[in-house]
Amino acid sequence: MSRQFIAEYLAELHRLLRVSGTHRETTIREAFKDLLKRYARQRDLLPWEHSHGE
Repeated sequence: MSRQFIAEYLAELHRLLRVSGTHRETTIREAFKDLLKRYARQRDLLPWEHSHGE
């Protein structure tokens, strides 16, 4: 997984925790979901999301 993706995830997680003031799963869910989606797109693992003009 890209170190850049992980660094961006950690920065977003830090921002979310600072804003929300809580460490609940619901706080980190979206940031983690975005990390996984970016990784999957990079590896072309999302068959329903085609960037080939379809």
